Amino acid sequence: MSSFPAVRAKVFWPRRHSKGFAIVKCERNDVDFIVSDCTNILIGGRLIYCEIDRKCMDSVVIRGIDRETSEPEILEILRMATDRKILDLFLVRGAAVDDPPCGSCEAALRKELAPFMPSNSPLSNFCYVKVFPPEPKDNFMKALITFDGRLHLEAAKALHHIEGKALAVCLSLQKIQCQQLFHSSLSCPAPVYVVIKRQLDSLFNSFKHRSGVSYNLERTEYGSYRVKISANATKAVAELRKPLEQLMKGKLVTHDSLTPTILQLLFSQEGEVPEAELTLDAKHHVICVRGSKEVKQAAEKVIYEFACSLNVSDLEEHPGSEASTCPICLCEVEDSYQLAACGHEFCQSCLVEQLESAIKSRDGFPLGCAREMCGEHILLMDLRSLLSCEKLEELFRASLGAFVASSGGKYKFCPSPDCPSVYRVAEPGTTCWPFACGACYAETCTGCHLEYHPFMSCERYKEFKEDPDSSLKEWCQGKEHVKSCPVCGYMIEKVDGCNHIECRCGKHICWVCLECFCNSDDWYVH
Repeated sequence: MSSFPAVRAKVFWPRRHSKGFAIVKCERNDVDFIVSDCTNILIGGRLIYCEIDRKCMDSVVIRGIDRETSEPEILEILRMATDRKILDLFLVRGAAVDDPPCGSCEAALRKELAPFMPSNSPLSNFCYVKVFPPEPKDNFMKALITFDGRLHLEAAKALHHIEGKALAVCLSLQKIQCQQLFHSSLSCPAPVYVVIKRQLDSLFNSFKHRSGVSYNLERTEYGSYRVKISANATKAVAELRKPLEQLMKGKLVTHDSLTPTILQLLFSQEGEVPEAELTLDAKHHVICVRGSKEVKQAAEKVIYEFACSLNVSDLEEHPGSEASTCPICLCEVEDSYQLAACGHEFCQSCLVEQLESAIKSRDGFPLGCAREMCGEHILLMDLRSLLSCEKLEELFRASLGAFVASSGGKYKFCPSPDCPSVYRVAEPGTTCWPFACGACYAETCTGCHLEYHPFMSCERYKEFKEDPDSSLKEWCQGKEHVKSCPVCGYMIEKVDGCNHIECRCGKHICWVCLECFCNSDDWYVH
């Protein structure tokens, strides 16, 4: 059974009609070349026309696109037509369609994915689908698909199947787009990294020969090291992660003679093996030793000798055993628990109640000893001993929420629903940068907290979100040779020729008075 975590894929599909034209972002020096290369090529069975965007000199406007054609289909043909680099492309969209219920979309997605999942158990055992309710101004419906971590090949085949396909409950223009890159991250403390650095470098060198694979090693602000793996297939990510997991996991060392009290005494002493990193799990009587083989052997010897040198009278003289009144309930201590940092005794149920109260109220952080004049921080080893894994996760989330709330706006949660990630907000007046969430893969602008918008200011992007046609309306202002079709509203630019205009909607229009006719004969009579 692989220990690789769940495979999560973000998928989305349009919820607004295309207006038949798109904006291409490119380098300013490439604009003329792209206009020349891409004018009068066929996209979706129709000839398109390209022109320079007069408002943004690094953009090209493409007109005449069939309204059923999606962004990936357009991009594929454009990149075949020109060797110039296209940075981004988006269709200008208009009215929203009638959104089917999220539950119906989830059921339709599950139906498409089911043939690729194992048939010996219910689909819910292998695949979870969540469709998020859209905001009124959203251009796309978004969904998150979570696959069982063992089904990398099945997940890849399922995503390939739904790419470019419209769900049965949606319109034909609502073609699904899937993320094209998968990520996974692993972290290790700095002392571990020092020991395994040579093996890591060897692994990274082998990664360089894999097509479509990239990795990034960085040191976090807390001093640990994080490796992020990216690949264009789930199987590749799984294969790359496995040797990294084995290298970073380390080895547990246990001994029957080590009791929780002895371990707490041991960890309160000056370390006799400074190169080793020791982690104590008092609940399970386990010490985790990280370091080289020689360091591990030295640590084992010191721990064993220390345990053998202690006797009952030593334990009875330990300062932590003097207190008999619980500082929380002020009653005689029952089911005693001794905090590792300060040695003060509490009722175990009182400590659990203190922690659960912090979870519910999101107050009382950082957590500390409740004994008067103490306030020592409650260590992670205590939290793991007192709380279940589920409660510990809740405590971490509450602690993170308290930190964000007390940051005075310096930090914010990722805007994706139910995403636990946090990012630093850009200072006013400074350059904004994208926050690429490692949990949900969303990219957020740290200035305006909307979708990341390269090559466009926050103010300009907010205007565009409120009114996607704003740039076109600005361009039309004061131009006598630009008018809108009175029937379908399509924008028409008259460059030359007579006053007989045939709109794409089929109507024959008089350019002078904008009266419409069903055929050209009626127009000429007019």
